[in-house]
Amino acid sequence: MLDIEFVNAKMSSCNNFSLELFKKMIYSFAGGFTMPNWISVKDAAKKKNCTTANIRYLIRAKKLEARKEKGQWLVNEESINESKDFSQPYDIFSVLNEQLKEKDKQINLLQEQLGQAHQLLAMEKQEKLQLMEAKKPWYRRLFKKS
Repeated sequence: MLDIEFVNAKMSSCNNFSLELFKKMIYSFAGGFTMPNWISVKDAAKKKNCTTANIRYLIRAKKLEARKEKGQWLVNEESINESKDFSQPYDIFSVLNEQLKEKDKQINLLQEQLGQAHQLLAMEKQEKLQLMEAKKPWYRRLFKKS
């Protein structure tokens, strides 16, 4: 069992120690726990025979414990051993499929709007022709001469 008073006494006696040293000290006092081993995304991908993109996807999906240090993602090695799904995530395919269906709907809507616009233009053209016909003198309309 971790003795809080002992940790407080150690902290007060040591003013200049790093956070990592403190974490190691806490883990050692906690009774057998070990410090997590942090490895790079590239090493994690090699260890599980998958791509770095898969590892990054699992980090974004919060399926792997990870932290960003100096601009580089580090993955907890224990969480890699616990996680089972390292293949290409299928939910990406379902998301892309949904986006494709949405784009198809948008295309169909635009095609309908284009067809309606063509019909309107044809109606306007026919109205202009009728208006021009109506403006012709009566005798030209009667004898149908241009």
